[in-house]
Amino acid sequence: MLLRDTFYPAGGVDIKIFKRIPVGAGLGGGSSNAASVLLGLNKLWKLNLPKAKLAKIASCVGSDVPFFIYEKAFALGSGRGEKIEPLGHLNKTKLWHLLIVPDIHVSTPLIYRHWDSFAGLTKPPGNVKILLSALKKKSLTLKPDLLFNSLEQVTLRLYTQARKVKGMLSELGLECVLMSGSGPAIFALLNSEKKALKMARVIRAKYRSWRVFAVHTVTG
Repeated sequence: MLLRDTFYPAGGVDIKIFKRIPVGAGLGGGSSNAASVLLGLNKLWKLNLPKAKLAKIASCVGSDVPFFIYEKAFALGSGRGEKIEPLGHLNKTKLWHLLIVPDIHVSTPLIYRHWDSFAGLTKPPGNVKILLSALKKKSLTLKPDLLFNSLEQVTLRLYTQARKVKGMLSELGLECVLMSGSGPAIFALLNSEKKALKMARVIRAKYRSWRVFAVHTVTG
């Protein structure tokens, strides 16, 4: 509607979405859907908008939608997260993730309401320049202190299952463990596909109500 009301294309569109990313898990599934629609309509309606312009429009839909417009595995976000600088020098960097989504629904508005009261606990301990350097060297698994999500403290306090997932991953000896978005998805960074697949099988067998994935960042 935003594109239609701004550029008045000649045709209409019928959209059907087949969800594969778990809904309400803090994984950006809805935002990536929105970005895909904007990218698709830009082609379908022959608007020929450059990605920078499309990303600006995307920021009106949601703060994390612009990231997906650039279709890159890594980008630096600033402002509300809507100002995106694609990190092309990391195109060849491939990281493996063990991703776990417990069978609970987390209310994002609730998390943000409680986050306001925890404002004093949210100062990031790491430095983004050091993080980018670690990514380039593919040594992020050795730098757990570089990962930070200020919403994690809130979600883990309010949702026992999310806390259980993170605790279990830590007990398995994984150091780089973090919640995604407002949760409840928790991921761990691993240094190999073999290890990610093996741990995924073990956890699936033990916790059958959890959705467990071994995934990696795209390279291009």
